[in-house]
Amino acid sequence: MKYFYFLLVGLVVLAGLYTLTGIVVVKWSQYEATHPQGKFQIIEGENSKITIVDFTSYQCGYCKSMHKTINEALELHKDVTYIPRPILLAQPSEEEQEKGQNTTPKQQPAPLEKLVIAAGLQGKFQEMHALFMEYPQPIVPEELIKESAELYGVDYDLMVKDSESEKVKKILDNNIKDMLNYGVKTIPSYIVGNKIYAVGKDLPDLQKFLAVIDQEKN
Repeated sequence: MKYFYFLLVGLVVLAGLYTLTGIVVVKWSQYEATHPQGKFQIIEGENSKITIVDFTSYQCGYCKSMHKTINEALELHKDVTYIPRPILLAQPSEEEQEKGQNTTPKQQPAPLEKLVIAAGLQGKFQEMHALFMEYPQPIVPEELIKESAELYGVDYDLMVKDSESEKVKKILDNNIKDMLNYGVKTIPSYIVGNKIYAVGKDLPDLQKFLAVIDQEKN
């Protein structure tokens, strides 16, 4: 009976440690999701009460469609900290392009996700993020990027050079690592407060997205 008691106590302790470990892992994953390596991705709200992390891609049509809804929600909720974290999707190889698997002409000098992070190194992440999100196609003409860079005070040549740097690579790798560690598997997906909100083909309208924010605030 004594050994049974010790075994029972041991199992209870192990169960408690297992639960505690799970809580710590979840909390740490949430911390990492809201503290990206590229700090310029954090757009602070006024007296922020809640954080929205946006895992997105400029190659994703659904992500672009959600961008307007996100902006409208942020206009109505000034106390929301917004963290867009671009995810670099697999790019077709030159061989695949030559075989016709990617028929879209490559007009931009580098993947947009790399360019926007490189612009962030110059303090212009938000401006280029908005440009790439609002452009309707996944490929942006190089001339438009050049003109916009000049308008926003971005050194275009430096941005293109930095887009292939190890620093930009690490920030993008950190984005996808934190996304997967938090359990997010698809984009567009959002962490609203403590809740993962994955968007499917039926995109939520503004009222539905506001309801998600209000629920997490309360």
